[in-house]
Order: sequence, then structure tokens, then C-alpha cells
Amino acid sequence: MVVTLLCVVEMSEERQENSLEEIKEHLCSTLITAVQVDPNAFCGSSCWFCPVRYYKRRNPHIMSPEEFEVVLSSLAGGVDNKCIDPGFTLWLSSYNDVLIAPDLKGYLDALRKYHWRFTVLTNGIGLLENVDIVNRYKDVIAGYLVNLPAGNAVDYARFTRNSPETFNKIVRGLRELYNRDPGLYEKTITVTVNGAFDDQHARAQLKYSLPIGDTDKQVKQIRFLFPYLNIHEARPLCDRAGLLKDSSVIDNTVMPIREWWKLPVGAEYAVGCNGGGGSRLGRLSSWLHVSSSSCLYTCCQDFLETFEYGNLLEENLVDLVHSDRRVIAVSKSLKELCTRCWFSF
Repeated sequence: MVVTLLCVVEMSEERQENSLEEIKEHLCSTLITAVQVDPNAFCGSSCWFCPVRYYKRRNPHIMSPEEFEVVLSSLAGGVDNKCIDPGFTLWLSSYNDVLIAPDLKGYLDALRKYHWRFTVLTNGIGLLENVDIVNRYKDVIAGYLVNLPAGNAVDYARFTRNSPETFNKIVRGLRELYNRDPGLYEKTITVTVNGAFDDQHARAQLKYSLPIGDTDKQVKQIRFLFPYLNIHEARPLCDRAGLLKDSSVIDNTVMPIREWWKLPVGAEYAVGCNGGGGSRLGRLSSWLHVSSSSCLYTCCQDFLETFEYGNLLEENLVDLVHSDRRVIAVSKSLKELCTRCWFSF
């Protein structure tokens, strides 16, 4: 117990708060290397390990083609003004699935004009009816990361609250897309299986009713279904800035979990982020996050989009990126969001 208390004091002393001037200097000197745009705010699934199952989206919206074009034009302006890297990585995902967007083709046409590519992060539900469309846009779509938590229809229905037939639809969609160009899609489609390990850390963490060995079973079944695809295991589970803990899905308060993930123990302020980009403030500085309402906010871990600092439909992207509002939003994130996040220093 004495050792634990000493660790808490030591970590707290190391976590000195960044001044607003320091944050602004860092933001203004950091190039944005990744952009995450949510064009449609809807997912189509309710997976047990995701905040979508337990919380309502804030101001869910579907971007019109005109709104989407404004966002893309703003990004192009950011590239021209040297605040966004010309080779930035683009994602059209943030707790949504772009494959169920009503105007998917319109979005792809707009991206084609800019010669930009992105990787589809999807649960696979919208794939079957869009196989023809997405296969025609190979110049726009770099690959597919398919989140599939189960390898059979019964467990899939339990894990996602969708019908068992939805699982069969996803399987058919993946097979049809693969068959259009096996040489390409065996390299560019990855199926991700979220689940848990059976070691002491995972069993201490997990509060959802998931039997020991269940994830191994799902992975084995998915590999049997798709022996020609890349199968990735996403485990142990990662909390979403405390949202899954608050939903009683996992427990990140036990010491083995804190040690495993190096969670900030007793911290009142996070000095940085190791969640992307390699810079000291990680996603807060090197990523740009755009909500379905075209608002800029600080991080994808902010499921409720609390830390906003402007709207691209109303203001200039370059001005917003260099604004005091962004500095204040980042500072607030470090004090509130980041102290609950698994990727903070």
C-alpha cells in the first residue's frame, strides 16, 4: 500500500499543467497529419464494447453533398496554407459507418475530385448493397477495416443487438467484394475481432458477461469463414475515456489494469497524449476531428463531442486551427477528457 501511494504522489508531481501559451505554441508548430470526418453519425449496430450501445449521439446529422464539399474544400485550404500535411491520412469514421450513408456515392465522387483516399472503417452491414459502388471507387478507397465481434449468427446477435440474418448479410457482402478482385482485396480487407484475453488483467477488467475463451472461439470461427482475409484481434479492451467504465462494461479501477495500460493514477491533469501522430499532445495537436455537424472538436475519444471550437460551415479552417478557442478546448480536454483516457501521459 505504501508503494502504491508513493507512485500516486510521484505521478501527480510529474503532471505539471501546460500553460495556454505553451499549448498554443505547440498547436501552431504542429502539422496536422490525420483528419477524421464523420459524415453521417449513424452506425447501424450496438456492439457491447462500444459507447454507441450505451449513449446517445450529440446532434446526429447526415451531411448533405454541399456540406461535405465545404468540409473537403476547407481541408484543401488547410493543405494550401501549410497547416495540414499534403499527405494526410483521411478517415470518414467516428462511431459511424459511412457505408450506410444515404449518399455514399456522392461522398466518393467528391473525394475523387480531390484525388484523396481513405480506409473504410465499417461494421459491414452496408457492404452487400454497395459492393458495386465501392468496387468502382478503388482509386478512392484504400482498404477496409471491418469490425466483426463474432464468428456466428447467434453470438453476433447477442453482441450487437442486430438480427442473426444481419451476420449472414455481412458474410455475403465480404465474400462478394472479395470475389470482385481477390488479388487486391486479400491485401486490403482486414476483419477486426474485439474481445478479451483470459489472463489476470483481462479477467479483472471485464464486467460484461463474456465467457472465458469466447474471444478465441470467435476468432477461430472468423478465420474459418475468411481464410483468405487478414484477421486482427483487438484485445484487451480499451476504454473510451471512462465511458465504458461508467456503463459497467469494464473496470479500469483495479491496479493490474492501471499498471497494464499505464493509466494516470490520481492525476488532475494530463501532460500529453500518445494516441497518435508522435507529437507530445498526440491527437489533440496532430489530428483534426470533424463532426457530422461540421464542427471541429479535440479528439475521437470525446464521444459526446463536448470539446468543440468552431464550425467549418461558418468559419475558416485555418483561423480555427490557430484560434484561442482551440487552445482553450485542448486545455479543457487535458483537465477533463484526457485524465480518463487510456492514451494520456
